[in-house]
Amino acid sequence: MMKLVVLTRQFGMYTGATVSTIELLKRIKDKFARVVVVTMRTDGTQVAGVEFKMVAKSRDLKTTAQQLVAGDPEWVGYSDDHFGWMLADANVPYIHTYHGNWPDVKYQSGQMFLKSFFFIPMYKKTIRKAAVTVNVSHYMEKRFSGQYAQRSTVIYNGIKQAGDQAKQQPKHDRLMMVGNVDKRKYGYAVAVFKQVDPTRMPPVDIYGKIVDEKIATELRQYPFVHLQGQVDRIKFNQYTKFLCTSASENLPVSIVEALLQRVPVISFDVGGIKEVVTPTRGRVVARGDLTAFEQALFANDTYSFAGNDLADTFNWDNSARKYYELFKGLRR
Repeated sequence: MMKLVVLTRQFGMYTGATVSTIELLKRIKDKFARVVVVTMRTDGTQVAGVEFKMVAKSRDLKTTAQQLVAGDPEWVGYSDDHFGWMLADANVPYIHTYHGNWPDVKYQSGQMFLKSFFFIPMYKKTIRKAAVTVNVSHYMEKRFSGQYAQRSTVIYNGIKQAGDQAKQQPKHDRLMMVGNVDKRKYGYAVAVFKQVDPTRMPPVDIYGKIVDEKIATELRQYPFVHLQGQVDRIKFNQYTKFLCTSASENLPVSIVEALLQRVPVISFDVGGIKEVVTPTRGRVVARGDLTAFEQALFANDTYSFAGNDLADTFNWDNSARKYYELFKGLRR
């Protein structure tokens, strides 16, 4: 029976990537004789039946994995970050899921430009050495990871909130945004809010951890903006529109959650967003086109939400079954 080693820098409710790993393990752990997470950092999140091996430094991830597998051919691996290549060095065939925004994020700041010289080569190495690379959007498979992968496929992440809330049209317009508060996600929001007539703006609730206090301070200057912080559950059906002003994305599942509640999405054209935001579900405008975004924001469009079944496509149970089939293929 197969055994699974997960090698990751951090395990817990840190990012979309780490949360996705947790959701996947919950559904496939019982199919393995043993599941071990080798990591440098955890927030205390536990998955029943999953073991943990904590290490102090990144180089210890590889040595610990090597000691763990010790020539046992039943081990397969999983990677959700740029250290996945260490599994290959430990002679473990592995699946890597690419959740990242590289190379799109490279030119968004001087800091990200410098970081790109470390992260992009590391991700290329991880992708090249993976037996299978899973992408969470067709966009990023074509844009980056598919160029380097031995084998590449797309499996969408599941969602935390299905479309089970009764949709009732709110009495008044109220807008929402979701994502940690930083320049990448809200730099354009500040620019949009600066140019709109504040007397026309409905309330805008922003859900997410404050990462960049400077951006948060700029957002707070607008009386219609309300920073709600990070919450476990959002009542999407209280809102009339979902706004996405990100400068780069892969494919945020919060957008899918909004669409399943029949909340139309107004977004810049970044990442794989157009894979789900079709003309029947919202409006996508050119990245950085503030005037077009403002026009879409105030447009009185109606949307039928016709199209493919997002609830079935972005379903963790369905996605986990696809992953398990890939894991079985590693041992053939």
